[in-house]
Amino acid sequence: MWLAPEGGTVRDMAAGLEWEIAGSRYPLTMDQAEERILEMNQRGFAGHADWRLPTVDELTTLLNGRPSAEDFCIPAAFDPEKPLLWSSDRKSFTANWHLNATMGFVGYQDRTCRFWVRAVRSFEMDS
Repeated sequence: MWLAPEGGTVRDMAAGLEWEIAGSRYPLTMDQAEERILEMNQRGFAGHADWRLPTVDELTTLLNGRPSAEDFCIPAAFDPEKPLLWSSDRKSFTANWHLNATMGFVGYQDRTCRFWVRAVRSFEMDS
Protein backbone atom coordinates (compact mmCIF):
# COMPACT_ATOMS: atom_id res chain seq x y z
CA MET A 1 0.00 0.00 0.00
CA TRP A 2 1.34 3.41 -1.02
CA LEU A 3 0.85 6.40 1.27
CA ALA A 4 0.07 9.74 -0.37
CA PRO A 5 3.13 11.89 -1.10
CA GLU A 6 4.21 14.42 1.50
CA GLY A 7 7.14 16.80 1.20
CA GLY A 8 8.51 15.27 -1.98
CA THR A 9 8.35 11.66 -0.79
CA VAL A 10 6.02 8.69 -0.91
CA ARG A 11 5.91 5.73 1.47
CA ASP A 12 5.53 2.10 0.56
CA MET A 13 3.86 0.85 3.73
CA ALA A 14 4.23 -2.82 2.79
CA ALA A 15 7.99 -2.60 2.24
CA GLY A 16 8.79 -0.01 4.93
CA LEU A 17 10.48 2.23 2.37
CA GLU A 18 10.20 5.97 1.78
CA TRP A 19 11.06 7.08 -1.75
CA GLU A 20 11.98 10.41 -3.22
CA ILE A 21 9.26 11.18 -5.78
CA ALA A 22 11.07 13.38 -8.29
CA GLY A 23 14.45 11.69 -8.47
CA SER A 24 17.43 13.34 -10.08
CA ARG A 25 16.76 16.08 -12.58
CA TYR A 26 19.08 14.52 -15.18
CA PRO A 27 20.63 11.09 -15.72
CA LEU A 28 23.86 10.75 -13.74
CA THR A 29 26.96 8.57 -13.71
CA MET A 30 27.30 6.34 -10.66
CA ASP A 31 29.91 8.67 -9.13
CA GLN A 32 27.53 11.62 -9.60
CA ALA A 33 24.66 9.52 -8.15
CA GLU A 34 26.66 8.80 -4.99
CA GLU A 35 27.56 12.49 -4.67
CA ARG A 36 23.89 13.45 -5.04
CA ILE A 37 22.92 11.16 -2.16
CA LEU A 38 25.63 12.72 0.03
CA GLU A 39 24.29 16.19 -0.78
CA MET A 40 20.70 15.15 0.00
CA ASN A 41 21.81 13.88 3.40
CA GLN A 42 23.86 17.00 4.13
CA ARG A 43 20.86 19.24 3.54
CA GLY A 44 18.44 16.86 5.28
CA PHE A 45 16.05 16.27 2.37
CA ALA A 46 12.47 15.87 3.67
CA GLY A 47 13.78 16.12 7.22
CA HIS A 48 16.04 13.05 7.07
CA ALA A 49 19.75 12.38 6.65
CA ASP A 50 19.65 8.64 5.95
CA TRP A 51 18.92 8.61 2.21
CA ARG A 52 20.75 6.08 0.06
CA LEU A 53 20.79 4.47 -3.34
CA PRO A 54 18.35 1.56 -3.41
CA THR A 55 19.37 -2.07 -3.72
CA VAL A 56 18.08 -4.17 -6.61
CA ASP A 57 15.59 -5.83 -4.25
CA GLU A 58 14.29 -2.42 -3.16
CA LEU A 59 14.02 -1.20 -6.76
CA THR A 60 11.95 -4.20 -7.74
CA THR A 61 9.35 -3.24 -5.11
CA LEU A 62 8.56 -0.31 -7.44
CA LEU A 63 7.36 -2.60 -10.21
CA ASN A 64 3.65 -3.10 -10.68
CA GLY A 65 2.60 -6.68 -11.30
CA ARG A 66 1.66 -7.22 -14.94
CA PRO A 67 0.63 -3.89 -16.45
CA SER A 68 -1.40 -3.63 -19.64
CA ALA A 69 0.07 -2.01 -22.73
CA GLU A 70 -1.26 1.37 -21.60
CA ASP A 71 0.17 1.14 -18.07
CA PHE A 72 3.64 1.84 -16.75
CA CYS A 73 5.62 -0.68 -14.73
CA ILE A 74 5.97 1.75 -11.81
CA PRO A 75 3.28 3.38 -9.64
CA ALA A 76 1.74 6.64 -10.85
CA ALA A 77 3.38 8.57 -7.98
CA PHE A 78 6.69 8.41 -9.88
CA ASP A 79 7.81 10.16 -13.05
CA PRO A 80 7.50 7.69 -15.97
CA GLU A 81 9.99 9.82 -17.94
CA LYS A 82 12.76 8.55 -15.62
CA PRO A 83 12.61 4.79 -16.19
CA LEU A 84 16.29 3.80 -15.85
CA LEU A 85 17.29 3.86 -12.19
CA TRP A 86 20.68 3.13 -10.62
CA SER A 87 21.04 0.53 -7.88
CA SER A 88 23.69 0.55 -5.16
CA ASP A 89 24.45 -3.10 -5.96
CA ARG A 90 27.62 -3.71 -7.94
CA LYS A 91 27.98 -6.34 -10.60
CA SER A 92 31.74 -5.77 -10.85
CA PHE A 93 34.37 -3.16 -10.11
CA THR A 94 33.22 -1.13 -13.13
CA ALA A 95 29.48 -1.93 -13.34
CA ASN A 96 26.33 -1.57 -11.23
CA TRP A 97 22.87 -3.09 -11.53
CA HIS A 98 19.96 -0.89 -12.60
CA LEU A 99 16.19 -1.12 -13.06
CA ASN A 100 14.54 -0.53 -16.41
CA ALA A 101 11.05 0.43 -15.26
CA THR A 102 9.72 0.71 -18.82
CA MET A 103 10.44 -2.91 -19.62
CA GLY A 104 10.29 -4.19 -16.03
CA PHE A 105 13.71 -5.82 -15.80
CA VAL A 106 17.01 -5.53 -13.95
CA GLY A 107 20.22 -5.23 -15.93
CA TYR A 108 23.73 -3.96 -15.44
CA GLN A 109 25.74 -1.18 -16.99
CA ASP A 110 29.12 0.46 -16.73
CA ARG A 111 29.29 3.04 -13.92
CA THR A 112 30.09 5.79 -16.43
CA CYS A 113 26.69 5.41 -18.11
CA ARG A 114 23.98 7.86 -17.10
CA PHE A 115 20.79 6.78 -15.39
CA TRP A 116 18.41 8.56 -13.03
CA VAL A 117 18.67 8.35 -9.27
CA ARG A 118 15.73 7.88 -6.93
CA ALA A 119 16.80 7.96 -3.29
CA VAL A 120 15.25 5.69 -0.68
CA ARG A 121 15.30 5.29 3.08
CA SER A 122 13.86 2.75 5.46
CA PHE A 123 11.37 3.84 8.10
CA GLU A 124 9.84 2.32 11.18
CA MET A 125 6.18 1.47 10.70
CA ASP A 126 5.21 3.38 13.84
CA SER A 127 6.84 6.65 12.68
